[in-house]
Amino acid sequence: VRLVVAALWSLASVACFEAPLAVDVVTPVADAGFDQRRFLGGSTSVTIDLDGRASCDPQGEDLVDIAWSLVEGPERPALVDADRLRGGVVLSTPGEYLFALRVTTRAGGEVRESAPDYVSVRVLDGFGDDVVVRPPSTDACGRTLSLDP
Repeated sequence: VRLVVAALWSLASVACFEAPLAVDVVTPVADAGFDQRRFLGGSTSVTIDLDGRASCDPQGEDLVDIAWSLVEGPERPALVDADRLRGGVVLSTPGEYLFALRVTTRAGGEVRESAPDYVSVRVLDGFGDDVVVRPPSTDACGRTLSLDP
């Protein structure tokens, strides 16, 4: 952007200022869902559903790349469908796990990646009430979701 300033009394006094134009880049929004607490309940493992269906792009672009990853935890299990909004993992070791979700869009040849969003999963020995919250009815951009099981 160029701004030209001239004094009214003298056209000989002309100053030019150049500055880069700041453009807000809108990135997609990852939503890894709600934290969970699960009990092994006498089993040797528990299946955890990872649900990122509330992720979106504010400009309405399709999410083209989805990536779930394990950030930390007492074991390194293989994630199932780690490239889909609904992924999962089987955990057998009690402890705290942290999973991250990133989503990416491509608009006009430009790749835009979200900041990561995290979900915490606590796996406990024994029996108890699992805490798994139902996904929201709107996505992170405020649009209504139809969440089929």
